[in-house]
Amino acid sequence: MKYQLFKVSQYLHGWINYFGIASGYQHCVELDHWIRRRVLMAYWRQWRKRICSPRLP
Repeated sequence: MKYQLFKVSQYLHGWINYFGIASGYQHCVELDHWIRRRVLMAYWRQWRKRICSPRLP
């Protein structure tokens, strides 16, 4: 019985580790999307500032 519990425990730890990594990966993907949007916003602000700024003679 101890051997069977040991094997089941290993199996469950494997599943927990696998899905833990998978959910952690999803958080990284969401963070990556957020960072890309913020960088894109910064580029647009710089571009708009150059285009819309009053030009002095």
